[in-house]
Amino acid sequence: MSETKSQSDRKAVLKALHEAAEDSYWGDEAYFPFASIMKRTKLDRATVRRQCRVLRRQGNAEYRNGLWTEDGEVAGSGYRLTDAGRALLHEGQG
Repeated sequence: MSETKSQSDRKAVLKALHEAAEDSYWGDEAYFPFASIMKRTKLDRATVRRQCRVLRRQGNAEYRNGLWTEDGEVAGSGYRLTDAGRALLHEGQG
């Protein structure tokens, strides 16, 4: 069975969150905004938003608001992978 566009987009977002964490000083503790995910996936905001919400509902991503930068500036909100999300990515089933 072939992968749907939605499944492909979800896998891209899952991979982007993982790669962003690997590139971050904070690693798996870091949360990433839509803009960061959009840049990595080349997907539009609506698609990234939808897929992040699906991943959160499935327990594969976690959402947090009220985030701050290291310089004490408001950073807004973002998403990060959960342990289940990382396991799903490593299974290759995003």
